[in-house]
Amino acid sequence: MTIVDLDRERRIQKLIRDLGDHLVQHPELITRTKTYLENKTMATSEKQIVVRLSSDLLSRLSWLEKQLEQQPDFSSVGRITRSSAIRFALNHALQSLENSFQQEPAR
Repeated sequence: MTIVDLDRERRIQKLIRDLGDHLVQHPELITRTKTYLENKTMATSEKQIVVRLSSDLLSRLSWLEKQLEQQPDFSSVGRITRSSAIRFALNHALQSLENSFQQEPAR
């Protein structure tokens, strides 16, 4: 026998209805919301790590976060956070380093 918290289920259903109503009023948010929800549900393959960063790096990341927020290609995917700025910067740096190691040495 499964015990169900009816109050919790009702709150969840109300949130879903409210979200649906909001999306009907603001259809421009549908794609962004869909992408956000898909990324949240697929995030189980991601692993969390803890890294200590200097104040200077944190300031630079805050600046990068603001720059990314102003770019339609990035802001349309979802909310830009410090974490997403870190992921973007890390991915970009890794690609650059990988490309530099795959090139022939200069003669």
